[in-house]
Amino acid sequence: MRRFMQVVLSINMALAAFIGFTGYVLHVGPEGGIGGLEPILAHALAAIYLGFIATLFVALRRFHHDPAWLLVPAMIQFPLWVDALYELAAGGNDVPPAIIRAVLVACYVAGYLVLRGTAREQVATAAQEGGRSSVGALR
Repeated sequence: MRRFMQVVLSINMALAAFIGFTGYVLHVGPEGGIGGLEPILAHALAAIYLGFIATLFVALRRFHHDPAWLLVPAMIQFPLWVDALYELAAGGNDVPPAIIRAVLVACYVAGYLVLRGTAREQVATAAQEGGRSSVGALR
């Protein structure tokens, strides 16, 4: 599951870099039209994407030791997913973001739940081994 979550985080970073920088800075790609119409807003959104990429990088480095870091990108993606669903309900036709964001949120939450159980087992095992070694040292 750790390797899978590394891949998911890396794909999310790549998507954010592609959409954020090509769309909002270079005005090409899926968000290019919006970026060209509102250049000030486009640069602000590109800065937000940069911060999101940095957050994903930190989560990628730390989730091995603390699976709760997987909830950080989930908390960022969840409102974006709700927004994508709202856009679809309001008559939009941009289906891919609604699907991709739902899959990412599901992956992050599932990864957290699985790795949290693994981390608890490792702590319990280490505590038992530590208890045995200290009891053996007292004898």
